[in-house]
Amino acid sequence: MMFPGLWESATIEGERLERFTMPASASEPVQANYHDRQPVILDRENWATWLDWKADAAPLLTGSPPASIVVELAPPELKT
Repeated sequence: MMFPGLWESATIEGERLERFTMPASASEPVQANYHDRQPVILDRENWATWLDWKADAAPLLTGSPPASIVVELAPPELKT
């Protein structure tokens, strides 16, 4: 799987600045009990489009594929 991200680098008044963000979408119903959004996950078929700086990648940011994230409870031995 791939999480798309946006990275920017600039030098302003002699100081190097780096910024990064990960697009998010509304949570799938299974995650809605835990959070109202989730990171966008790209299907393998869309990786090349996302990485092609000349392509219009905006349509890829509408949400994650269904069932792309699974919520599992931690086993009792891992709970604190």
